[in-house]
Amino acid sequence: MLYSRSDNSVALSVDEWVTEAVAAGEVDQRIGPFAHQPPIWIRGSAIGNLPGATATSNISGAVHDGAMYLFLDQLGSRADVQRTLFHELLHCGLRHILSLDQFVAQMLNLYERDASIKAFADEWAASEVGQRAASLHGSECALARGVDETLASLAEPNARKCLKNAPLDRV
Repeated sequence: MLYSRSDNSVALSVDEWVTEAVAAGEVDQRIGPFAHQPPIWIRGSAIGNLPGATATSNISGAVHDGAMYLFLDQLGSRADVQRTLFHELLHCGLRHILSLDQFVAQMLNLYERDASIKAFADEWAASEVGQRAASLHGSECALARGVDETLASLAEPNARKCLKNAPLDRV
């Protein structure tokens, strides 16, 4: 399961959420014209929708079991919806076209070829989430996930701004 964390330290109050209609409108406006779209579910919270999600997870979006999720309790603006949508679309697209072995090989190829991607991926792999990924799936898979998170962050609107922020802020 891949997910995006919001910048919020706690879930937003219900009156701060974008509405489901606003989130659905952003999804439709951004990817509506495409013939092939992943299933996208808009839910109030990751709690009860993603395994292991807690009140402190701050998950704004995820790719899980072949579907993409957007969670309103972490989305306070159209920009939050757009950022999370594009981040998760990159994850979803890579998972759809590459087998796990291909994914790891391609991500490690990028890791070796690009110093800035390598730096972001190393920082992600050293994080708590990266260490958990390494313990579950091995260090190569964790580095591949770090590259994947870097690419997903670059896919977000205002990607240049993202490069100025720590990659762990975008996981």
